[in-house]
Amino acid sequence: MDNPIDSLEQINDSTWIVYNGGPVDTAMVAVGGATYISDGAGTEVVVTEDDHFNVGGDGEGGSGGGADHDPVQDMIACDRPIEFVPHSMSKYGMDAYRDPPVTGYQTLTTGTQVTGIGWKAMSTDETGMLRVQVNDSDADELNFQYQSGGTGVSADGDATSGYTLSLQAPPGNEDILLAVCNRDTTTGEASIAGGIGVAAYERFALELKVVPVGHELNYTQEQLEEALNDIYGQAVVSWDVEYLPALDINYWDENGDGLIERPNTDYSNEMRAVWESFLASMQYDPVQQGQAYLFVIPGITEGGDVRGYMPIKSRYGFVTADATTRDVAHELGHGVFNLRHTFSEENSFTLPQGETDNLMDYSTGTELWKYQWDFIHNPEGGWHIFEDVEEGEMASPELSVESVNDNFAPGYIDLNVELYLSHRSLSNEPGWANIVVHVSEYENPENEYYLGYVPLPEDQSEDINVDFTWDGVMNREGYENELLPAENSPFSVKVTYGSAVVAEAIIEASIDPDLEIWNDNPDFHDDVDGGFSVYSSLCDLAIENGYFDEDDGGIIEFLENHNVENTSVQFLGYTVTGVMEEYAQVLARADTILKSNPNYSTWCDGKYSGTINGLRMRKVTSSTTSLSLHSLGAAIDMRVQQNPFITGGEVDNYQTGKYVKFVKYICDFDITSPKANASLIIDKSKEFLEKFYGLNFNPDSLNETRLTEIFDKYLLIYNYGNTSLPSIEALAQITSGSIIISNFEPIKDDITLFLESHRATVVFDEDSKNGITKLISHFNTQQTDTIPMLNDPDVAAFFAERLKFDNFLTEASFSSCMDLRNYLKVTKPYENQLLIDGFCDIDLAVYNAINTAHKEKFGETMVIEWGGLYNDLIDPMHFNINKDIIKGFSNP
Repeated sequence: MDNPIDSLEQINDSTWIVYNGGPVDTAMVAVGGATYISDGAGTEVVVTEDDHFNVGGDGEGGSGGGADHDPVQDMIACDRPIEFVPHSMSKYGMDAYRDPPVTGYQTLTTGTQVTGIGWKAMSTDETGMLRVQVNDSDADELNFQYQSGGTGVSADGDATSGYTLSLQAPPGNEDILLAVCNRDTTTGEASIAGGIGVAAYERFALELKVVPVGHELNYTQEQLEEALNDIYGQAVVSWDVEYLPALDINYWDENGDGLIERPNTDYSNEMRAVWESFLASMQYDPVQQGQAYLFVIPGITEGGDVRGYMPIKSRYGFVTADATTRDVAHELGHGVFNLRHTFSEENSFTLPQGETDNLMDYSTGTELWKYQWDFIHNPEGGWHIFEDVEEGEMASPELSVESVNDNFAPGYIDLNVELYLSHRSLSNEPGWANIVVHVSEYENPENEYYLGYVPLPEDQSEDINVDFTWDGVMNREGYENELLPAENSPFSVKVTYGSAVVAEAIIEASIDPDLEIWNDNPDFHDDVDGGFSVYSSLCDLAIENGYFDEDDGGIIEFLENHNVENTSVQFLGYTVTGVMEEYAQVLARADTILKSNPNYSTWCDGKYSGTINGLRMRKVTSSTTSLSLHSLGAAIDMRVQQNPFITGGEVDNYQTGKYVKFVKYICDFDITSPKANASLIIDKSKEFLEKFYGLNFNPDSLNETRLTEIFDKYLLIYNYGNTSLPSIEALAQITSGSIIISNFEPIKDDITLFLESHRATVVFDEDSKNGITKLISHFNTQQTDTIPMLNDPDVAAFFAERLKFDNFLTEASFSSCMDLRNYLKVTKPYENQLLIDGFCDIDLAVYNAINTAHKEKFGETMVIEWGGLYNDLIDPMHFNINKDIIKGFSNP
């Protein structure tokens, strides 16, 4: 052919049309042989009766190339076993062929042999290096060229020693490199020994800022940078790592557990508080492209092996101090490059978890594969720190879109866009900015359903975050006040500032069946703290905990099936609501049993009046994965102020070790340990209060005035311990010899007050109290500065108990008795004041009645007894149906 070949078209098994910029030529394929075509530009094509492939040549002709290269065609094999391997000077990644369901790989059929084609990464502006090993003794040489016919491949070596290939970027930056055997001069056939894909990418460098928040990584800035460059160098990406000064804040910890709360999506309030504080305190442009920020934190609420969190399409990540360099790289894969787990159902394929060496699997590997190289250089649509938003930046560098909800279903899920604006004020009318949210039909963008201006506060003197919400009601002409049909998705959402498009996302509407039930039952909404998202997570938790199956319709349907909404029962003179019919029957029977108790009417009118709570959809605690049976209407709480929910660890602000340790110090009782019977914790709570108020005290007489008397005694002890009065250690020497108290007579009364203040505040044993009396009497008989020895066992007991108190303060992390006083004054779980309410005040008869009724109804006692161990937590106010019985209920 005189002109370059443009393309070939197969007419039938033996006829092909050749298009070459001139008259159309027809090539007749010889049966059993081959037709060899060459054009004037050096392109060579072999057409057989079965197939054809483009071998290429020295010219610039040929078809295809780049990311749109043709699939590798079946071809004639030359039966030369070769292998493409990394060159010692190669910088970038190689990715072996992977079987389906992983996408992006081709096979090469040579004769009867099917070989998978892997990939080699290279930079568009550098020469790539590759080695080819020939694993036979055939001395015939191989040629190497791209499938599309493009130039840019040179080979050094021979079939014996192997070949070193120097590669230039292929046409279109992506093509298949073929190893071509010598042509058969008789038949004109050229054969293929093998191939490998070559993908060229433009190099780019990113910056990572690491910010300690109470903790630091256990490796250096240089070590992290080297590790990230080793991993992401596979994809022709480099990192510049900088460790910044520590962020000295603690107000991010909203629940006081010392851990960062991990949300279901986006960022938790605690996470947001950290990076917003960072932006407010550090001189870094919050919308600067190519920068990511990693905060090193004490821990994450999920605990266990969770060492990092970074949402998809984000710039701020969080890792714990024990996170490895691989953990850091893994989280950056999520946030910066939109890479999902290899086992994620959001991928176009799903692999078994933990069975690959990929960086985005839960394993120890650091491989990045071809499809991930592509994602890194061309992330999936949405908000992203490397997205091309130059136009939007030029219009307003102070504006960025931080997040948008992944799902928007009009009538079910509102659209929410979160924007960040710097205090470098936008010049607009007061209270408004020319920031507009547009919603249109993705496939027909001319159908714009909504256009809304973003309202801003008039005061823009500080950085602000603005949440923009749209409920799906259209303002499109002709459809005003109508709800946008969810079936019209996917929707295009754009945020513009002036004429600039700041950000754009495509959102597919997905309606959760639980959401439909939720919207159809608004009467239950007040029973959930946190709205539908929390309710949905509780439904999942109910399934995980085994209360019902996935097809049972969720918690609300369970409540409807057990008539919770319409059920009420009289119990101890109070109308209890929010319980299932089966539990109402238990409470009704328990009430009948209690009516024979002489205290029944007193209880109804006073102690238990209006103190019983039923339905409340929540977890047992914020840090557990156990569903509270209140969510199913299968539990009640009684007198929560007098019976606080207590643990032994730092779970919530009020549930602290100090609370538990103080009870143990006073009455030698561990609230968090298993209890042999239901009466033990009642007796111990009574004993606790008796230590302060004496035997046969009347609980109804306890009030703030009585409490203040005790607090004043702690104040006396603290003040006298910080004056010129002799220390407790000095006074204790009197049991072994005489002591000298300078200027004793004028301070004798002060010493007496100091000693008296110890009763029912520091010492509680009767021997110790007798020792205080004896010691004061001994002092009162003295008139000189020399006080003779008083070797009395009760006095020794007093000083021993005072030493026990000092040891308790240290063990419980109180700095002084004043610190203890302030703690007891401020700490109020469920408004419980420990020195007034005690920690358990439910009559044993009430427990026994409920337990008896439970056994009569269901044939067994409650497994989790009140006053006993409840999921490692003491819950003396809580009564519920046996969990196994609930799991056995039918829920059609």
